[in-house]
Amino acid sequence: MKLFVARHGQTTWNAQNKVCGITDVELTEKGIEQAKKLADIVKNTILI
Repeated sequence: MKLFVARHGQTTWNAQNKVCGITDVELTEKGIEQAKKLADIVKNTILI
């Protein structure tokens, strides 16, 4: 069994050093780029 762990990309609150908890906060431009990079890394990974 393989386990893959990833965090979300940077949010506006992360950039302001705020704790997000369960609040749905928008990603920053950096966070969007981080998410795209992760998608490129895992796109060929078979998940069952």
